[in-house]
Amino acid sequence: MYRLLITIVFAKSLRKAGENMRALTQLQLEYSKAPHFTSLLYLYGKFAITSGLHEFMGSAIGALDECLRQCLPHRHQNIKVRVYLTLTNSLYSTTSG
Repeated sequence: MYRLLITIVFAKSLRKAGENMRALTQLQLEYSKAPHFTSLLYLYGKFAITSGLHEFMGSAIGALDECLRQCLPHRHQNIKVRVYLTLTNSLYSTTSG
């Protein structure tokens, strides 16, 4: 349990320091070690979307989709909104460029 908390705090600290790639890598690594912690999966999807790194958009949507399958129903709405915003923003950025 402490490992999860430390991982989340560390990933958030890396993100605030501008090291988005390192934060995403850390979340991926820790989730692969403990796949029952869906909060890591959600955080990875959230960080990947808000980082602006376009090469992570596909994996972010995939992570959030997997999170929908694994998490409790009361969290579904928040995940669906994040996926919708991601798809809308990526569609807008491809049509306006």
